[in-house]
Amino acid sequence: MRLSLLLALLVASGCSAVTDTPRGDATVTDPPDTVEAYRADRAEMMAQLDAAIGQAQADDVQACRVVAVGAKACGGPATHRVYSATDGDAAEIEALAERITELDDYANGAFGLVSNCMVEAEPAPALTEGRCTASGPR
Repeated sequence: MRLSLLLALLVASGCSAVTDTPRGDATVTDPPDTVEAYRADRAEMMAQLDAAIGQAQADDVQACRVVAVGAKACGGPATHRVYSATDGDAAEIEALAERITELDDYANGAFGLVSNCMVEAEPAPALTEGRCTASGPR
């Protein structure tokens, strides 16, 4: 009963509603002027992020890191990526993830995008056959 009440309240509260403007700290240097341009820019940045992460090889799980990527219109990250701090440039990976998040924040406000309101739980990093991977939620 409580769960159905909570779901009803979330739906009634307009969980997928967005603000009219991007988040105040989002700085997009060359903002896209259409949703299509945003999607293309985001896809290119995600490809750069995945290339920067590479194979995420590590000798110890302590080298494995998790970074939040993107922003849902309801708030919170769109996803997470696991990377190796010893098999990649951690600063570059973190910067790319932040740029994607800022782009999403901008697009959510500028284009009135909506998203589901499911919380994307941060995965725990794991080491599988010498590669950093994601295990269940932390």
